[in-house]
Amino acid sequence: MAFAFYSMKYFLILWSILIPTLLNSQKNDYNWFAGEYDPPPGILNNFVINFNNYPVEIKQLSTNYYLNLTHHSVSDQDGKLLYYSGGCNIWQYGVPPTLIADNLNNDDYLCGNPQYEVMNLQHGLFSLPLNNNRFMIFGYTVMPQTNCYLKRFIYHIIDFSSGVGQIEVQDSVIANGCFNGSAANRHANGRDWWILLSDKNEHRFYRWLLTPEGLSQPDTQVIFQVPLPGKSHSWYEFSPDGQRLATRYQDTGTVVYDFDRCTGLLSNCQVLPKPSEISAYIVFSPNNRYIYTCAKNLTNLIQYDLLASDVENSEQIISIYDGFIDTSTLNYTTFDAMGRGPDGKIYIFGGSSFYMHIIDFPDRSGVLSHLRQRAITFPSYTFGANAYYPNYRLGPIDGSSCDSLGIDNIPMAMYHYDIEDTLVPLSITFTDASYYEPTNWYWTFGDGSSSTEVSPVHTYLGPGTYTACLVVSNQYGADTLCRDILVDDISGVSNLPALPQVRVGPNPFNDVLQVQLPAIVSGVQPQFRLLDLFGREVFRTTLRDFDNVLSVKELPAGMYVWQVAWQGKVTQAGKIVGMK
Repeated sequence: MAFAFYSMKYFLILWSILIPTLLNSQKNDYNWFAGEYDPPPGILNNFVINFNNYPVEIKQLSTNYYLNLTHHSVSDQDGKLLYYSGGCNIWQYGVPPTLIADNLNNDDYLCGNPQYEVMNLQHGLFSLPLNNNRFMIFGYTVMPQTNCYLKRFIYHIIDFSSGVGQIEVQDSVIANGCFNGSAANRHANGRDWWILLSDKNEHRFYRWLLTPEGLSQPDTQVIFQVPLPGKSHSWYEFSPDGQRLATRYQDTGTVVYDFDRCTGLLSNCQVLPKPSEISAYIVFSPNNRYIYTCAKNLTNLIQYDLLASDVENSEQIISIYDGFIDTSTLNYTTFDAMGRGPDGKIYIFGGSSFYMHIIDFPDRSGVLSHLRQRAITFPSYTFGANAYYPNYRLGPIDGSSCDSLGIDNIPMAMYHYDIEDTLVPLSITFTDASYYEPTNWYWTFGDGSSSTEVSPVHTYLGPGTYTACLVVSNQYGADTLCRDILVDDISGVSNLPALPQVRVGPNPFNDVLQVQLPAIVSGVQPQFRLLDLFGREVFRTTLRDFDNVLSVKELPAGMYVWQVAWQGKVTQAGKIVGMK
C-alpha cells in the first residue's frame, strides 16, 4: 500500500507559540454550530447550541452559511464563539462574520467544486488549541468515488493574536494513504496531545504527539481493528478520562480499546458486533462507565456497561424511536449523530430535521438515563451531524511517571439541575458534571440548606427563585458555580371546592387529547394546561362544558403533567404520556 508521511517546516511550532495552557476555563466546545443544507437565498439558517447557559439556548446567527455533514466551530477559553467552518473555508464569528481562509482542501471532491464549498463528512474536522490565540485544525481529503474514502490527513493553523483571525498554515499534509478516521487525546502530562489515525487496509494505528516542539515523527501500532468495507469511514471517541478509545463501524459494530495516556498505545480490544446496520455513532457517559450507540437503522438507542463482566451482553435498549416525522422536512426524527455536552448531558440530532433528543442522566443504567425525544426544536433544519471535540478539560494524571510538568488538576465546577417528577416540582435533582478531578463537593441551595453529596436531591419548602451554588475542591484548589433556579409549585392541588371529576385521555396520546368535563360549571370556565418535565407550560386552553377535543399534534413525545385550574387555582392534576 502506498503511504507517505510529510515532514515540513510548518511542523516546527515554536515554544512561544505553544505556551503550556493552564487548567482554567477551556470552554472551546461551548457553542455547537449547525445550519441548513441548502437554505433559500437570504434566509438566515445558522444557529449555535449554546452551553454557556442552562438549560442550553439555541442562538440564531445572522448568517446563512451553507452546510453539509461537516459542522465545526470553536469558542475561546471563556466560551465565546470564535470561528466556524464547513471544511472548505474558515469564518471568524462576528456581525458580519469575517472570512479567515478560503479555498481550503481543494483536492476534496466537494471543496474543489465551487458549487458546494462544504465537506460531506461527519467528524470531518477537529481543533486543538496551541494557546489562547492559536489553533490547529485537523481534517481530511474525502474521495468517495474511490475505495479509499479518506485519502489525506491535513492541518491548518490560525492565529487570533491581533483580534482578527489570520491563516498561518494552510493545507499542510501530515499523511497520504487510506484511512478510517482519527481522534485526539491529552497526554498524561496535561499539556501535550496524542493524535491517532486509523489505517483502513491494515490492522494498525498511526500516532503523533503534539508538543511545543511540534508534531513528532509518526509511530505505528499493529493491533486488531474491525476492517471497514466499502467507501465509508468510522467514528472515533475517547472516554472523558482518556483511558479508552471507542470506534463505531457502520457495518461491523463497536470496538473498545484501553488507552495508555503516557505511551499512546492501545490494548485490550473488545469487539461488540452489530452487523448489517446503518449506524456509525457512539459516545461515552461522563463517568466513563457506559457507551451509547444506535441499532436497527437508527431506531434503537442502546447502552453498554463497560464494567460488566460480559460487556456485549450488558446491552440495554434505553429508547425506541416513536415514529414521529418532521412535517416540515418529511424526514424521520431517528437517533442520529450524538455528542456529550459540556453540561454532562448527551445530545442527539434527530436526523435531518428541526429536532434534537437529550439523555438527561447518562451516568445511570438503562432507562433511568432518561431520554427525551425531540427535547429541543431548532429554528431551521440541519443534517444529523455534530462536530468532534476532544476533551479540552482533561488534566494530567497526577503522580504518574508522565506527570512531569507540574500542571495541577484545579477543579472546574459544573452541574445541571432537573425536575424528575413534575408532580413533585419542589424536588430538584442536582447532578455534578465538574472537571479536573474534584474530591470534595459542597452545595448550598439558597434556602439555608447544604449538602456534601456528589449529586444530591433537594426539596424546597416553597416556590421562589433560589441561588444554588456548588463548590468543588481538591488538594490543588477550588471552584464555585452559582445558578439562579426558579422553583414553582406548578402541580400543587388546592383545597378549593373541586370541579366535577375530569377525565383526560387517551393515555398515551398521539395528535389529539380528549378532556371530558361531565357537568356544567357556572361562572369562570376552567383552564387546562400541559407542562413538560422542566415544569414549563407547553399547552393551555379554556375548557367548555362536557367534551373537549384538543389538537396537540405539535407536541413532541414524552411525559407531561396535565392540570385543571379554576379561578387560577389548580384543582386536579395527573400524568400523561405523548406517543407520536
